[in-house]
Amino acid sequence: MQMAKLQRLFYRAVLFFGVLLASGCAGLKEYTLPATQETSYDFSSYTVNPPGQDHWRFYYKDPKFQSVSFINSQDYSVLTFWVMPYFENQSTENTSKGIVEYFQNKLLKEYRLSPDLRLKEEDIKHSQETISGKTYEVLALNYIYEKEPYDLKIFYYVDQDNQLLFDTSYLINQKKIKEDLQPQFLEEMKQTMSQIKAKKVDPKDVILLRVYYSYADFIDSTKDKYLMEKQGEIKEKFQTALHEIEDWVRLKTPNDKALNLWGNLTTYNNKFEEYGEGFDAAKAENYFRQAILASSYNVEAHMNLAKLLKHTKKIDEAVKEYQAALVISPMSDEVYHELGKIEEERSDKVKAKEYYKKAIRYWESGEQTLEELKKKVEKL
Repeated sequence: MQMAKLQRLFYRAVLFFGVLLASGCAGLKEYTLPATQETSYDFSSYTVNPPGQDHWRFYYKDPKFQSVSFINSQDYSVLTFWVMPYFENQSTENTSKGIVEYFQNKLLKEYRLSPDLRLKEEDIKHSQETISGKTYEVLALNYIYEKEPYDLKIFYYVDQDNQLLFDTSYLINQKKIKEDLQPQFLEEMKQTMSQIKAKKVDPKDVILLRVYYSYADFIDSTKDKYLMEKQGEIKEKFQTALHEIEDWVRLKTPNDKALNLWGNLTTYNNKFEEYGEGFDAAKAENYFRQAILASSYNVEAHMNLAKLLKHTKKIDEAVKEYQAALVISPMSDEVYHELGKIEEERSDKVKAKEYYKKAIRYWESGEQTLEELKKKVEKL
């Protein structure tokens, strides 16, 4: 469910970006806040001051992955800062591969580009650039998507003391940018990069970042058509995620969040298919229940357990867990939607309609669009 929550944020960004594209530059300013709505964007490992010019608008922030994005209202170029764990003894090639995979799996969705688009290592041009006395490795890619040319630059440097990679990406649609403005926007990006202030990071925060990163890396790989043909790579990502979660459990006990993620990993079978044939349902249920015992307020654990119970045909128990999730998060459109689906399957149209209406009332973004939810209500 952790990934489901992240996906909800990505879907929201996709829909939001669609509104911007439809409404034009004037609409972008109408629907967004200036990047300077906050004087600085603060995370556990760094602080960055936003671009100061009015054409830079706040776009997206993800505290778990310590990322923040700004969009340029004049050409829709996107500037993103984020942090990744750095694994010792990792080759330069594997480091750049990991960065590009993160961009592809996370940020391409955020930028409303297809996750099926492959950004290959052989297409990357490597160089170095010094900005305000700091030397960055630079990864440059040019590619075509839906007949439009994109330029991507990713700047990164390694913080050896904290075992972190600090990354900045700048994505440009060459059809939208005015050639005479490109040097100006690049300079604004570099000015913003020069104001990144790295912090002395608590080792616990680094472990937490490693957990979230490795877990999300595995989940994303199971949805990648290209990687699904390479079971060895997915197995390696699974084992890395499991190792990081085990380390987190040793560091903090009881650990409801780790147990919940552990339960999620257990819902995959040996072919890395979620709820696939042969997965250990009893073991997954045990982890989710342990997570709830560790913290009854862990809404994701309740929802994950409910999803599992529904899959194993324990419908009444699933409803109880969804109801428990509503006590914690009473405005969750996702929970109301799931309860609506259960009641619709039970042929209780009155209850189903009631739940779907509440899902519409509290809708943010999820698997179903607002229009799809409204159609469900109309059919009942």
